[in-house]
Formats: sequence, structure tokens, C-alpha cells
Amino acid sequence: NFTEQSAWLKNQRPFWKDCHYILALAHHPLFSNGPSHPVASKELSDFYESYVLGTFDFLITGNEHVVEYLGERKGTTLVISGAGGAVARGHLPGYVTLEKMNEQATSLVMKTKTIGRDGTINVKSYLKAN
Repeated sequence: NFTEQSAWLKNQRPFWKDCHYILALAHHPLFSNGPSHPVASKELSDFYESYVLGTFDFLITGNEHVVEYLGERKGTTLVISGAGGAVARGHLPGYVTLEKMNEQATSLVMKTKTIGRDGTINVKSYLKAN
């Protein structure tokens, strides 16, 4: 169960008050369009719904061997960055970057980058502003 993680998150929240953006990193995604793991377990889904979605700005996961932008849920941007090593059949290797748009870091651009068989890099950008 996620009792320890839930308690830890509750205790850490006061330290985040001055942060422009808060990122959650996890192994398993909430859901995926990849071939191996389409949805999280009920227990993990409940944890994300209760403690991550709407609290964190980004949920960046792996497990599924794809690079995938999944949109937003309750204001939390969901992305899978699991294609740095082995890649799922029919998908391209790639990675995700986050880049601040100004010194105050009030705007971020998340980019999903996939690498084609010919070495070209395909970039898709998603702006997030606070």
C-alpha cells in the first residue's frame, strides 16, 4: 500500500510553497497508449488521484517503453519518458526535456523528442505557465 508515501508527501508540502513548479517522478504511469501496460492498478490510480493529480504540475513516468504526452488531468501534465533504452515495437526511441522560458521560471516548455531511424529528431512542444 502507499501509506508511507502518502504520509511523506503530506509532510513535504510546506517545503514546496516557494516552488514555481513541482514534479512527480514515478515508474508506473496512470495510463498509456503503449502496448504493455495500458492502465495503472486500482491502488496506484487511487494514490495518483488523491496525492499527485492537482498537486503536482507534472507526473513524469516510465515503465512503458515509449515517449508519450498524455495531456493534463486536474492541472497535472502527464508524460511517459520510457524510450531511452529498449523501445516498444512500432515506437521510436526518445526522451523528454523541460526548459524554463524566463529567469523567473514562470513558464516552462516540455518537449517530447523522438529519434527517427534516419537520425532526425522530431520535437513536439507543450507550454505550461504558472
